[in-house]
Amino acid sequence: MNMELPKTPVPGENIYEQKTDRYYESYFTTTVSVKDLIPDINLDGLSIKNIPSDDQEGPYRFIDEDENRKIKHLQSGFSTSFAYSLFSEEAGPDGDIRKAVDESFRDQIVIDLAAGENLVSYRMADHARAKSFIAVEPAFYFNLYQNMFALLHPEIKDERGFPEPQEKREQQYRTLNKIPVAIVAEDMLSFLKRLPANSVSIWCSGIDNFVIPDQQYKDDVAKEILRVLHPDGSYIGQIEMSITIPVSSKMEVRTVGEKNNNRRYRSINIYKKIN
Repeated sequence: MNMELPKTPVPGENIYEQKTDRYYESYFTTTVSVKDLIPDINLDGLSIKNIPSDDQEGPYRFIDEDENRKIKHLQSGFSTSFAYSLFSEEAGPDGDIRKAVDESFRDQIVIDLAAGENLVSYRMADHARAKSFIAVEPAFYFNLYQNMFALLHPEIKDERGFPEPQEKREQQYRTLNKIPVAIVAEDMLSFLKRLPANSVSIWCSGIDNFVIPDQQYKDDVAKEILRVLHPDGSYIGQIEMSITIPVSSKMEVRTVGEKNNNRRYRSINIYKKIN
């Protein structure tokens, strides 16, 4: 079952009786439709669902029953800690990786493949003043949506609590450009096949042989990345933790970040089409 998270509530649903109208409105308008961001995308088989959950913790319920899925379920934050350093006090505004991401993603539609549930990639795209951001995440999309809601609506207080203290949420919000975001619950290859050619930039991190053990799948993803990559855009992948693009006459690549071979996972490859 693949789905796109809805941008408006279904009329008559009363999932959050205890919430204020402001909370309800904010919760359902955090994301937009992916069709709004990429009008030419193929949405065949991608359904919009609004399913009340039994425990009333959220309006969406996604149960993955595909035993042949290519994406494994991992613990939160697995293999993504390097990305958090981009927004640490030590990194500063002129860090090499952050500067390279800013230059690569400005004015681009940015796709995060297997986004997980953290917000670092959105904050990177937002800091770069990307045109918009689409998180593709088949397993943890609900947690990602909740975290995105907390980031983009710090004025809304909820009895469940959020990972960040209220003061920090408000501080993060003030630094944002607030680019539009969509979340799609689908595996990366299926989603990439929906996109028109030469249309997007792409971010990928935290992907290793445990997450995707199938080499053919990774090869197919690499071909799709080459097809959909915007002529002025970039594919940025965490070294040793992303989909590798084979060296060819069609792409150029440069490496930015950690020079120590024992910490190469803290660096990125930036691929661009040769026009």
